[in-house]
Amino acid sequence: MFKNTYALACILMLMLSTCYCDELHAQGIDNSAVQEAAHNDSEEILKWYLKRAEQGEAKAQYFLALLYRNGDGTPVNCEEAVKWFQRSAEQGYSSAQLLIGLMYKNGEGVPVSYVKAYAWMSLSSAQGDEDAKRMVNNLANKMTSEQIVEAQKQAAKLKQNIQKQNSTKP
Repeated sequence: MFKNTYALACILMLMLSTCYCDELHAQGIDNSAVQEAAHNDSEEILKWYLKRAEQGEAKAQYFLALLYRNGDGTPVNCEEAVKWFQRSAEQGYSSAQLLIGLMYKNGEGVPVSYVKAYAWMSLSSAQGDEDAKRMVNNLANKMTSEQIVEAQKQAAKLKQNIQKQNSTKP
């Protein structure tokens, strides 16, 4: 069992193919040992991310949401995934904005809403996410012009709230 919670966090990031590789190297952590331990400590990883997410860390909220969505270290729980993706997305985390949009598009843990999906995905797209750009365009083909206008209004309001929240952070 790993005693270093930082190492546990790195394990999860390796599992999700978005690790802090530079940080692993800087910490002198052997990647092969970390990867092997990942299979045994998924519940500890979940606890670590939950603690960090509850402290308001957007990246931890995003990874916690992935754990709930994929059932890593916990049963699949789309409602919890939505909750944590939303919190991360509301802080401007682009990947979370894309995935909360996908959950609205597909009705995972929330009712299907193309308007909300478009709004969230367009925020991720505006930050340069190429997948989000494609998905927004594909989604627009399934929406009425009225729905698109409403989604754009919601996106503008979300963006304004994110900017306001970020301007009050120390």
